[in-house]
Amino acid sequence: MTTLDIELLGAMRELAAAQLPSDTSIHSGRPLRRFALELHVPDERHQELEAELQAAATAEGPHLRGSEGRWRVLDGWSKVSTGRRREICIYRMEVQEVQEAEVPDLVDQPFLARTAERVMANSRALAELLEELHACGVLDEGRSLAIAAAATLRPLTREEARELSRTDRLSH
Repeated sequence: MTTLDIELLGAMRELAAAQLPSDTSIHSGRPLRRFALELHVPDERHQELEAELQAAATAEGPHLRGSEGRWRVLDGWSKVSTGRRREICIYRMEVQEVQEAEVPDLVDQPFLARTAERVMANSRALAELLEELHACGVLDEGRSLAIAAAATLRPLTREEARELSRTDRLSH
């Protein structure tokens, strides 16, 4: 058992936390810490806490701030208000460390390059297959041209061209 300092309901709270098996980051492969927490909240503030937890459960955030980084609330928290003091809601939840972006967006560049290579190889194979089918008489000229036209890239939109230009400038 350890403690985590996490900002909830507008204040930094020191919460007892039980460490859970870590998950692995899909971006870096490093372990992301996970903890189980229990929080006692007055009934009049439970809706405010629900809204914070709901927002912190999304992948984009806003995640909960803590002294050791940011935390995402994992889906499936529970709330009970039984026992001696029904005016107190007891929340049980799991949080997972959020990996802060410390590297440029081009970190997945090798994966993107391999995906592009695969797409180009498949395109070449399909083009050769079309030529072969046309040469064997399976596809007539009109159908062959229609398939080739369907595989032609559409022009870039203004937004795409602007983003590609911006990304190009940033990578040099």
